Amino acid sequence: MNIRRVAIVCFVLLALGADDCRAPSGHLLENGSFDRWCAEGPCGWQVTGGAVDALSTWHALDLAVQLSDRGVALEQVATSADPQVDEGCLQVRALANVLPRDPLRLELDFRSDGTVEYSTLLEGREWAEDERFLVIPRWFDRVRVRLVSEGRGGSSLGELRLVRLGGACPGVEVMLTTELGDPCSGSDQCDQDHCTALHGSAWIEGDWWPDSTCAECDQDSCGAGLTCGAVWATAPYPHRACEPVAEGSLGELCATDEECVTGLCCQGRCSECCEGEDECSDGTCSPRLATDGGGVLARVCEYVVRPAGASCLDHRDCRSMQCVGEELRVCSDSGRVCASDEGCPLQEGACVLAGVAHGVCE
Repeated sequence: MNIRRVAIVCFVLLALGADDCRAPSGHLLENGSFDRWCAEGPCGWQVTGGAVDALSTWHALDLAVQLSDRGVALEQVATSADPQVDEGCLQVRALANVLPRDPLRLELDFRSDGTVEYSTLLEGREWAEDERFLVIPRWFDRVRVRLVSEGRGGSSLGELRLVRLGGACPGVEVMLTTELGDPCSGSDQCDQDHCTALHGSAWIEGDWWPDSTCAECDQDSCGAGLTCGAVWATAPYPHRACEPVAEGSLGELCATDEECVTGLCCQGRCSECCEGEDECSDGTCSPRLATDGGGVLARVCEYVVRPAGASCLDHRDCRSMQCVGEELRVCSDSGRVCASDEGCPLQEGACVLAGVAHGVCE
């Protein structure tokens, strides 16, 4: 089988003390050769609805996975590290021994949102190759892959590869509806008819964002008293929407200066300053970090003691040492406002204390 050498290299690296062995570059699935096994089944895969077994193929150490029970399923959520790569073709390649009594179904749920966009029965007898190509949206960031036994059990799979490819694609087109905040490169990719650029290339220092996302507006589509600002929805990334002028407090997400009470949006956050010391009459312009991590909340004039009524992020900002407002928590990977870890779609367990939301000095 073509990727057995990869598995052997992986085994050697692990033996030498490597912490992990992920999918090769371009391959979306981890352990798609099923050579590494953990307690419940092949490592990197979740087993539901029954049991699976390791099955030797041409060699005792060359393993396949056998779906032993009726209705048993293997699942894995594969991620695409760069949702803007120009690779609109997905190669799906399987080596299987599908028994007549036990059809194997492959399901692909792009975005892992519970909607299966592609479903097919795998072909293959005595380890025959089953290869097909799918035309996919370039912007997807994850896909839930599910293999399920639809018969009495006993069919086996020696390899499953999902590889993103560039160039012409001879396959079937997979249609997905877009959500606000999905990465895009043109309005024709968005159900909302707007693909609008975000503010700059780095919203929060050290983090990467797509250049544009599906949005509710563009620069010229908002009415009086509104500006095409930045908000969060259910997607992992922000999108542009018509927002009231001058209502964004210090540290809030922004895309335009007009959104902010301070009149300045710096790297996606309402800030007091952006570039240097000359913007701060009595202090130095510095990035204010979240209390428990989570990147830059805003750029502020440090060493400036603020009077009553001024905006603040922390008690130390105020002459009274009292910054009044609600507790502010953000996702450590994106700066997205959250209430719990479940509110951080890009990183598990990352909702951290940041400071004071809509803070005002007493």
